Amino acid sequence: PATYEVEGLVLESDAAECIAFDRVFPIFDDESVLLARTIEPGNGVLLDIGTGSGIQALVAAARGWTAVGTDVNLRALACAAHNATHNDLSNCVSWRAVNLFDDLPVGGFDRVVANPPFLPSPAGASMPLSSDGGMNGLRVVGPLIQSVRCYLKPGGVFTLLAVSIGTRRRTLVEQMIRESFNPTTDSITMLDLYGEALPLADLADCFSELPGVETWMRPLRQEGFCELRYLLFVVRREGTARCPVISALERSEFSGGWQNRLARYRAWLEALKGAAA
Repeated sequence: PATYEVEGLVLESDAAECIAFDRVFPIFDDESVLLARTIEPGNGVLLDIGTGSGIQALVAAARGWTAVGTDVNLRALACAAHNATHNDLSNCVSWRAVNLFDDLPVGGFDRVVANPPFLPSPAGASMPLSSDGGMNGLRVVGPLIQSVRCYLKPGGVFTLLAVSIGTRRRTLVEQMIRESFNPTTDSITMLDLYGEALPLADLADCFSELPGVETWMRPLRQEGFCELRYLLFVVRREGTARCPVISALERSEFSGGWQNRLARYRAWLEALKGAAA
């Protein structure tokens, strides 16, 4: 495992080069750390979907929230529990081995935070569980968005980080959020973190040596999807979406951008190919 210092906590997770199917998602500055910085001090109940190393739940617990972290990856939950113990936060957070909202209380959460698997990829890519977004990136993100509103208390906030496929006019994730929340009572804030789109062909090029890439791309092109955007959403049920750090994030320097993100993907795919050789 690798060790990371995040918002005053010392956390363990897998390193970026780990290729295990059940890897615990590495802690990247422009992803896990960025999302953790959106969690303001509070005293309600926060749900961290797909908790991985536990970073979001533990940052929330350190800031006063009662936190619940969920994951389908038992190795991730063991890592999160270890991190809770190491940071003396075990009494402030609980861990659940469930898929999304299974067996969780409807209307039970003041805050839901998610950094789910969102990477669109061809079926032959053999992505790790923590990154596999399926053919269009919505394998986990789609069901999450469709269900999350009813698990929020009135006034509750949903914060989502995701790469989304889109056309030049819309992204799939934004469209799903607008369809799943009430346009009259709810509010949505969206931040394009990299400030520019990535041509979908550039992502396809990362997978070019795998079988089935053209089969994967063809229906996406037919739907008019041609680009990717890296987005942060803050959505409030029955109220005005507020995130005190949004303006600061908008002005900040992120670690990399699209080219560094593509370099991560290529390095991981090369490691996977080397292991298979």
